[in-house]
Amino acid sequence: MRIETEVKLDYKDVLLRPKRSTLSSRSDVDINREFEFFTL
Repeated sequence: MRIETEVKLDYKDVLLRPKRSTLSSRSDVDINREFEFFTL
């Protein structure tokens, strides 16, 4: 077993600030993902 002594942050400890978007609509968001697989 390992005991960690580092400080842990939670969502209550940090402030998440949204950033303004340059998109005009939510439908403009591109959610496509590309994956690359490497063989050894």
